[in-house]
Amino acid sequence: MPADHLFVNITTAKGRHLVEVEGELDYFSSAHLRRHLDGLDGRDIVLDLAAVSFVDAAAVGTMVSVDNRLSDDGHRLRVINLDRPHRRIFQIGRASHLLAPHLV
Repeated sequence: MPADHLFVNITTAKGRHLVEVEGELDYFSSAHLRRHLDGLDGRDIVLDLAAVSFVDAAAVGTMVSVDNRLSDDGHRLRVINLDRPHRRIFQIGRASHLLAPHLV
């Protein structure tokens, strides 16, 4: 799926950015997501992946990289609403720390 089929909606509330993503997160669309996430700072980022149908290792790497950048300033990136099959790629990539199912 080309990056132009990745939809990103960003709202800011409760002291954090909520980033809702729809589509597939793969090597190609990760750069598109990264551009959106790099434009956000000064707050935690909650990445809602409820409408994501595919996640690969490149996308997980992008999320880890953004989390590392945010943590330099005392903020974090957390992933919510990730379905069970896609959680495995986070476990394999040792990125389970990004998963935060309790956040809304």
